[in-house]
Amino acid sequence: MTARLGRRPGPGRRRIRGPLLALALVVVAAVVAGGGLGAYFLTTRLAPAPGGTVTEGLVLDGPLSLLPPFASTQNSRDVSALLDRGLTRIAADGRPEAELAESWEVDATARTYTFHLRPNLQWSDGVPLTSADAAFTLAVLHDQALSQTPVGQAWSGVGVTTPDARTIIYALPSPSAAFLSLTTIGLVPEHYLKPQQVAAMPEILDAPTSGPFRFDSADRNRVVLKRNPHALEPPQVDQLELRRYETSGEALQALLSGDIDMLAQLSAEDATTVSRLPNRRLVRAQSFSYVQLLFNQKQPGMGEVGVRRAVAQGINRQRMVDDVLRGYGHVTGSPIPSAISWVDSADAGPGYDRQAAAAALDAAGWARTGASRAKAGQELSLVLLTSDVDPYPAIARQVKADLADIGLKAEVKQVGEGQVVDALTKREFDLAITPFDNGPDPDVFALWHSAEGTATGTNFSGMAKDPFLDKALEDGRFNADIGARRTAYAEVQKILRESAAAVFLYSPDQLVGTSNRLNGVRLNPGIESWERYEFVQEWYVNTRRVGR
Repeated sequence: MTARLGRRPGPGRRRIRGPLLALALVVVAAVVAGGGLGAYFLTTRLAPAPGGTVTEGLVLDGPLSLLPPFASTQNSRDVSALLDRGLTRIAADGRPEAELAESWEVDATARTYTFHLRPNLQWSDGVPLTSADAAFTLAVLHDQALSQTPVGQAWSGVGVTTPDARTIIYALPSPSAAFLSLTTIGLVPEHYLKPQQVAAMPEILDAPTSGPFRFDSADRNRVVLKRNPHALEPPQVDQLELRRYETSGEALQALLSGDIDMLAQLSAEDATTVSRLPNRRLVRAQSFSYVQLLFNQKQPGMGEVGVRRAVAQGINRQRMVDDVLRGYGHVTGSPIPSAISWVDSADAGPGYDRQAAAAALDAAGWARTGASRAKAGQELSLVLLTSDVDPYPAIARQVKADLADIGLKAEVKQVGEGQVVDALTKREFDLAITPFDNGPDPDVFALWHSAEGTATGTNFSGMAKDPFLDKALEDGRFNADIGARRTAYAEVQKILRESAAAVFLYSPDQLVGTSNRLNGVRLNPGIESWERYEFVQEWYVNTRRVGR
């Protein structure tokens, strides 16, 4: 019996082995299926899937306090926004809308606000969230430990009653249509914190939360938050890890190298870097902040409206936005940012015209004398106050150069960030570059009403009392009707523009960089830094295919 031997492969008949055989079978299967794989992709789409971890970078800015009443640093406010929610939040147009509250009423005097909580609210530990928590939060805000802080002073004199578990009635010491912007502050849990001394609360990190996440762990380098299943809108991702860096440069490098998925509060230079990378995204929104060139109208020349208008016309504001901000902002003409879109924004004011500005100074009697101007033997030599924090030194340099072009001499006085308010209060300036963030409400009473023009007030302009401006500011603050407020603030902007009370320079953008791995990130048209988390429940890193 002879064994039959298989034929040896001849030329062109090589044997297919191992991985090549597997690949061939897949190809054959796809052909036999008659395009089934293609049909699968045509009839399905990628959709968010739950799970995963998102990492974000934070630049160290001091101790981390997570309870909202004690969140005084930027990092603390940002992280607190992920953990706790308030009765109201800010809508896309800057107006307040319901959050933990489902509705509210305001009485005709704008002094009594009644809120109604949503049903079945819970803290992250499953304990019901009730009106007692709102009353306890107010008690914390009234404690001596917070009496000298901005948040404590904002809530000073406010009373509260809670007729039932879902009703909260606040009684204000004076009318305030802007009160709804205060009620965005996150509530704190009475059942967990009541046994604690208020003075010790800034150190408490693990209190139950009402927001999309709950605290898990923290050390100097990171804070880990876990998904809160009891939140109104639980997030898609399981975990958010916040990594802390010593410098903004280190944080940026972490984003560029893929170590983190998100970094907010980018500088214009860093935003430009992120925008140029194909695997990174730049997300931007308007802010509620603005930068102005403030006149001290008590100083020589600064009390003349013709001089102020000439200065306004001689400053090239668009060049500031283009060069210093690299386009991440816009020229503004008002102390009410356009992000508050329910208020009719003022136009940008007079355009840049160096020759017209110089002619206006000539007409006002301030004649050129070499590198400066003088009138009746008095030289107009100006002190320009600015902070040493970027980008304000660069802004000051441009203002100085623009003023020189129209014959005005200015010396820059650069001081530390903490010294700016002191110099403003003492009126130690002729011109001052002053950034303001008044939040999402257009109430600028404290900055422009004559009652705030005292030695301890916050109207630093030194302008003469204007009863029409005062009346418009009062109408905007004391009237809760949205139409009446809109009319009042249109009048405020008109008066400030006509009197050239300040040169409103620009409003910067909020800039956020993300990796392509992180999806679902979107922002309202105008935000505070922590409001980048408004839609955090939509963020996702995992996907799955679902039917179209």
